[in-house]
Amino acid sequence: KGPELHACIQPVAFGRWFCRQHFKLVAKAIADYGYALTSTTTGNVAGAAFVKRLGFEKTTERDGLTIYKKG
Repeated sequence: KGPELHACIQPVAFGRWFCRQHFKLVAKAIADYGYALTSTTTGNVAGAAFVKRLGFEKTTERDGLTIYKKG
């Protein structure tokens, strides 16, 4: 919704599900809103590594979530 993008990945799909179409969703959010947001549960090492590989940067932590922004 809006600039927010979220996904839940089953462990069996780690490293295999993200494709060019998904990059387009991130680019569209940035084009439409000037940025894209996502979040992980604070302490989720795999989730944090994933969003950082996509170019998101940590902005804040609140209520057990770490918020990331790109764009």
